[in-house]
Amino acid sequence: MRLGAIAPEASLGWMNDIRAAIGVKGQGLFHSVCIALTGARSEPELDKLLQLLERGAVVTVGEASVEERIGRFLGA
Repeated sequence: MRLGAIAPEASLGWMNDIRAAIGVKGQGLFHSVCIALTGARSEPELDKLLQLLERGAVVTVGEASVEERIGRFLGA
């Protein structure tokens, strides 16, 4: 499913779901999400990163959307 623009509420909901699934909070949570989404441990502004990743999924053949990346990270 392609989401287009990601509302801040959606990214907050995802972070809450991930926190509940992996039991990590704070910086550990953000580092884990950054690694899952980008493969890097850096922590850019997550809301902007999500927008860029999602736009890349829309225009690039075969690039996973943010929702797909989070699902893979959670094992869904």
